[in-house]
Amino acid sequence: MQTLEEPVSLDWPVPPAGSEEYGQYVIISYDPVASVAVLEDEEASRAAAALPRRKHLAVAISTGCISLRNADDVQRLTLEFHLMSEGLRPPEDGAYSIPVTPETTHPLDRPPIVPSIPLPWPNFYIETLSNFACIVSRIYYDPLKAPEGVNRRLAASFPGVAHPNGAVLIGDGESEISRTDDSESDEDIQYDNKEIAAIYQKVEQLHIHVEIWTDLSSVDPHSLGKAADFFSQVGQVEQLFSNYESRTLARTLSKPGTGEWAKSVADAPQLLEVQIVAAWTLELLQTMMEMKAVSKSSLLVCAMFSTVRF
Repeated sequence: MQTLEEPVSLDWPVPPAGSEEYGQYVIISYDPVASVAVLEDEEASRAAAALPRRKHLAVAISTGCISLRNADDVQRLTLEFHLMSEGLRPPEDGAYSIPVTPETTHPLDRPPIVPSIPLPWPNFYIETLSNFACIVSRIYYDPLKAPEGVNRRLAASFPGVAHPNGAVLIGDGESEISRTDDSESDEDIQYDNKEIAAIYQKVEQLHIHVEIWTDLSSVDPHSLGKAADFFSQVGQVEQLFSNYESRTLARTLSKPGTGEWAKSVADAPQLLEVQIVAAWTLELLQTMMEMKAVSKSSLLVCAMFSTVRF
């Protein structure tokens, strides 16, 4: 089995998951070490490496729409998955599940999904509330199981990897995914203190990273984890980010001069909010006074309030 490290968007799909761009059933595992790598923090990396890991059955439904470029300025592979479970979760309620053939039963008589490449096991259901976007840290695949005649677009920039069917990059390797997303870019976030800015810019890059195995026969289906297991791991890594933020901020704010700056920044939004509310209230009362709806004494009180600083 071959390993493709830090795949890019043009590397997908990978055999033997099928020729379609999405809809593949694969094995995934949350990668906590890759998820915390952006922090560049040894303590967080050690804690992430010690976390227990499980494999899960999942279906790739679309691109993950997470903007992340590699060192060559090529978009990394990001995908959106729905997790799957063996049996209904919870057993008495099928409202949030869809059977996948060969499983055909459902308490609400919901028709099953029939994949183009059959799922080898019965009693598996897609959990419709368990979707998430992620960055793919690596893919384990078997190049000998590529469907005949399918041109796999595995990036040629990974030397030593056996690329099935002589796959090549298309064009200049530029990603079809937009470089922008719904989140603020680093350039839009301004901080006066560079050390504190660096901490927050790292924390804001919290993304789920996963490893993928495309060969379903490589696992025992009864050993696969539940969606709750996966999101429990996500929560543990979020706690590592929180711990890093608290630890590094405390160390940074203990330096001379930084604490005073942070306090002034923390106070400024509250002061601005009070002044805005006071100005709006004063304007409203002036209008009402012109309509003879309030007295001059009320206007005087509001004017005094508008100069108050908390």
